[in-house]
Amino acid sequence: MPDAISGAARTRQVMVVDDEMDLARGMVALLLRRGLKAQAVGDPEEALALVRADPSLWGAVLTDMTMPNMTGREFRSHLRAIHPELPVLLMSGMEDAVEPGEFEGRLVKPFKVDELIPLLRPFLP
Repeated sequence: MPDAISGAARTRQVMVVDDEMDLARGMVALLLRRGLKAQAVGDPEEALALVRADPSLWGAVLTDMTMPNMTGREFRSHLRAIHPELPVLLMSGMEDAVEPGEFEGRLVKPFKVDELIPLLRPFLP
């Protein structure tokens, strides 16, 4: 399988945070097929609780920008207070939603998993 991530990268999970759970679950299924552990979370507050419970479990977070209870920007800020080193990558349908460098990576929806894997690779050695 091309661009699969292997070895130590499989020990940490990728969290996919999106209020559209069908999209989050679909992303998780794609990541699982590439050999990654991943979990879909539909609520940013729940995602923060999961990171608080076991910060070492997570290798990277993919988040949507527009969610009902919290923006991706607010979520990232709260996440930084819990786990400052955890990389947060943004998935957004708005190309100009963020400033350069605000997130560790950015994907414009719709995107292909082949675009995502190279962004994740540096954070999942």
